[in-house]
Amino acid sequence: MIKGSKLRKLREELGIPIGYLAHSLDISITTLIAIERGKKQLTRDQIYKICGIFNMTIAELIARK
Repeated sequence: MIKGSKLRKLREELGIPIGYLAHSLDISITTLIAIERGKKQLTRDQIYKICGIFNMTIAELIARK
């Protein structure tokens, strides 16, 4: 599973605004913040969307430190 802290780090490294990612995932910024803080989990569909946005495979996303 993808940890929220990893998602936040990648999002920031790639310069993707939180509002853009939340909109792309069709969730609120509040929900995305909860995911990044580890209080909520990503769904499978959200993980696939993130891979498309970050232009990486699931394996690359999981392996990324």
